[in-house]
Amino acid sequence: QARDGMRLFQKGMDDLKTQKSKAVQSASGNPFVGYYVLNTHVPNITKWLQKIQIGVDPKLPTDATFQNKIQQEVVDFYKGVKILLGDFNSNVATIKTLPSLQAKQNAVLKLLIQTSSSMTGSSGFSRQDGNTNFFLLSSNAMRIPFDLIGIPVPDQVSGKVMPMMDYDSWLRANMDSLPVFKDPTALADTIGQNMQAIIRSANVSAIEYFNRWYIVDKAALVNESTIDINYTVQDSLKAINEYLESEKKRIALYNGNVSIVPTIVDTQARIQTILKAYAGLEALGKAVLSEKTDIAESQEKIQATADAYEKLVTTVYEQFNVMQSRSGFLANRMVNFVYQDYITLLQNKVDFTPYQADLFSASGMAMMDKMLGMYNGNPANVQTDLNMALRINKGNLEALDGLLKDNVIGTIADLNRIKSREEEGFFGHLDRVLSDRTDDVMEGGKDKNPTIRKMLKIGHKFSLQNVASSVWYWFKHSDRYSSVSDSTSAPQSEFDDATNVQAQLCIQALAFNSQNGIKELCHGLVLKSPLPTNLKGMDVAYDQKLSVYLNDKSLTAQKQQSMNHSDRICAFRDFNIRNMAVFMSLNKQPGQQ
Repeated sequence: QARDGMRLFQKGMDDLKTQKSKAVQSASGNPFVGYYVLNTHVPNITKWLQKIQIGVDPKLPTDATFQNKIQQEVVDFYKGVKILLGDFNSNVATIKTLPSLQAKQNAVLKLLIQTSSSMTGSSGFSRQDGNTNFFLLSSNAMRIPFDLIGIPVPDQVSGKVMPMMDYDSWLRANMDSLPVFKDPTALADTIGQNMQAIIRSANVSAIEYFNRWYIVDKAALVNESTIDINYTVQDSLKAINEYLESEKKRIALYNGNVSIVPTIVDTQARIQTILKAYAGLEALGKAVLSEKTDIAESQEKIQATADAYEKLVTTVYEQFNVMQSRSGFLANRMVNFVYQDYITLLQNKVDFTPYQADLFSASGMAMMDKMLGMYNGNPANVQTDLNMALRINKGNLEALDGLLKDNVIGTIADLNRIKSREEEGFFGHLDRVLSDRTDDVMEGGKDKNPTIRKMLKIGHKFSLQNVASSVWYWFKHSDRYSSVSDSTSAPQSEFDDATNVQAQLCIQALAFNSQNGIKELCHGLVLKSPLPTNLKGMDVAYDQKLSVYLNDKSLTAQKQQSMNHSDRICAFRDFNIRNMAVFMSLNKQPGQQ
């Protein structure tokens, strides 16, 4: 995993060079643009939204009491809206099940009166005296019942014709003659639609009320969003808008998931509305700056600028639904957009190496989550941590080499004996001991010619010195040379379990730095994939992995050794990842892969 992390980290650092506007707007792009947006620009905006949501710190106990009252009024309003919607939907479901027309009409009338009373009561739901009723800031108690059913306020209710009547008394007296009550089920739906419109108007009133009394210094809050040494909030909004435009092009280009496009367009529209508010504020700032008269004579423009600050904060509240979604509205959407973008590019293998494509396909969203976590911080610290992890992993492998290598070799030899049904015997053990010790002695020799090395090995293997030293070598590495008799072990099953396990252990043993004692036992072994044989590249051969990169003339000798060892360490893991990635794509349609 440390190796995967370092590869992805270096890829990400390389991609930073292409994060300019031109690259973001590119329809082809690269698969790692989204994580940069999600880790850099989205948190930048979210932190500012949290400040908008929390407001300024109170300086006195009276300030705290006042702010808490404002906040509680708004919270009570949103709680009440939830209760109102729940009661309404429950009652509508009941109305639709009633058997007679008269019963439905009476139930709809009761629902209308109940909904109107909830909206026109104190604080629009709350029973506390002195609370603000946000429904009545955008309408009045007389109009709401009739706005709900979509008819004008009757003259007798408005007082134009005497005697004056309450709205509920008038509705009971005239229900049978009103056309809207002829179809109570349709009327219930109409009430629901009009109720939503009234709630939206009340929501705007609640936002304006909160902004006016809870966030006192709006200018400071807005200015904070335009001041940063790296990316301002305004910069981040522009970058996200450009990224979303690029994602739409990629969806069209690669036949991606079009169902997400309407939400992308909606998000862009919200961002552009906020950017227009910024543009209006900048225009006013330029106008004030160009004034040649005293500041005192520019008060009209200064007041207009103050109004523009308030408008921008209100716009942000409305567009990002801050009152209900807090600071998470944009962040939640962007996570979905970036993940979908990543999936589209992965399925089409756009700018993914085969290794990256397999890794991401097999791990699913977990690898994207890992990347997002990896780049959320100082890249220098990330690089240091990854280098340390790689070094620790190598140290652990060296410890396992000294601790388990002889046992692994002994197990491979036993499996080879079970597979072949030929007992190795004393002389077989002795031959392996002589050969293994010779390999250890000659390892790192200067002569690279394979023919000469083979001749030297034969000469050394049967030398008197080597034979004499082999007794101690045999004792020291006794776990390699099993004394189990062939007559006491069962043959392998009809599924060739000994052959398969031997191949697996050989591939796993590639992680050992020195392959002495392993090469001869594992020569020619192939770990076979369970997938259909017509799929190429699914198996992994010991001999091929043993020499990978060693003959690559484009690499230095040191790089050849380093990359060979890294590839060997990950051989079994890569085999599993490759098979999982291909297996997961087998049943997909061609356009989905």
